[in-house]
Amino acid sequence: SVTEMFIWRLKHGSMDECEDGSGGGDVSSRKLRLPDARRPWREASFRIAGSLINISEKCPNSARRCGSDLDLVHLLVEAWGGAGSNSSKKQTPASTPLLHLGLAAIL
Repeated sequence: SVTEMFIWRLKHGSMDECEDGSGGGDVSSRKLRLPDARRPWREASFRIAGSLINISEKCPNSARRCGSDLDLVHLLVEAWGGAGSNSSKKQTPASTPLLHLGLAAIL
């Protein structure tokens, strides 16, 4: 299915090189993060994450599949803007993104 293809691409597709410069390796051996600005697949990863969120809004099976994978949930929340790496920054109500209906279905 499209959902499975997108999940695979988001989780495994950017494993060409880890942050330490070594080869990709096993997904479970490292914390999954969306690519940083240096990676050419950054935009594609964000678009895939957004597509999964949008599909999950309309398709309960997709929402259940995405919600059953904790690493994927973290990636989707990060893509939506809810898991920034700057935890020292004070977050104001205006800087907090609204919860997308698809993300709500996943959670």
